[in-house]
Amino acid sequence: MTYQSFLETLKKKTDIRLFLICGENDHFKRESLKAILAHYHVGLQDLDVDRFDSRAKESDIVLACQTPPFISEKRLVVVEDFPPMISAKTGGEEVLDYLAHPSGLAVLIFTFDQKPDKRKKLYKTIADAGMVAEFGEPELSDITAWVTYAFANLGKTIGRPAVSALIERSGQDMVNLSGEIEKIASYVEADEVKAGDVVKIASQSLEYNVFQIHDFLMKKDTKSALTLLNDIIDTEKSPFGILGLIANKFRMMYKARTMLDAKYPQEKVIQMMGGHPYAAKMAMQDAKNFSAHALMDGINALAKMDYLFKTGQQDAELSFAKTLIEIYGI
Repeated sequence: MTYQSFLETLKKKTDIRLFLICGENDHFKRESLKAILAHYHVGLQDLDVDRFDSRAKESDIVLACQTPPFISEKRLVVVEDFPPMISAKTGGEEVLDYLAHPSGLAVLIFTFDQKPDKRKKLYKTIADAGMVAEFGEPELSDITAWVTYAFANLGKTIGRPAVSALIERSGQDMVNLSGEIEKIASYVEADEVKAGDVVKIASQSLEYNVFQIHDFLMKKDTKSALTLLNDIIDTEKSPFGILGLIANKFRMMYKARTMLDAKYPQEKVIQMMGGHPYAAKMAMQDAKNFSAHALMDGINALAKMDYLFKTGQQDAELSFAKTLIEIYGI
């Protein structure tokens, strides 16, 4: 399930009283729980929210569900990593008995860091009677939708060009993006956040800066590339993050180059590259400027550079700059 489809379902089906939240994306799991709480107009610290961890007794969970809310229309009961829903665990009968005749005043939410067993009767009951939200690693479209929703929660609108500028500039890490969204919303006085606001306020991620260095070097703009490289090393106090990202670009280009040399169609190359199609397309286009042999030499040179840095045998700025000029064929 995408986060956007989760929000749309929550909006359409206004009285869902049974949820299961799981998957690999911790950020979307946290955000979906917040969305459910907001949907029912309660906060995590409210009197009408009960939270249980994996040590909780089933009887206590059921009792909380059967307790009328104090102030809100619903009592929300949040259960984390419920053992009977994890493989090889027994139990769950008391909760199943409750779900046969649930309270109309309670919303029961199961959240999981571990993977729940879909073969369990309780899982199937929740899937039939409630809503299962399983969040995998997000696609770019998921992050775009979430950014728009996050700004809306802060009373701001944002168009697609501004969203794209934010993701390009600050990266796709959602924890980092959350901080950038809050910062931008607090600085921008207008109701709408524009791309110009993002450029002025949002911090540039290391990934964005390395993309800029790569772009400069592909265009043979050595001066701009080395100026930015030195600025990053001064800020980061370490070359390893930059080195790893440049090496990843060379590995992607090498993979694309070998497939192009094998006469694969460009559409097939993009598909087989994996990852986001745009990144794969850019790697394929850049790879056309190198031979496979040159790209492998670049990968080996970067690996050697990594070893020399880690063993303290070379100065970062001078040797890194020299190696980049060589592997980009400038």
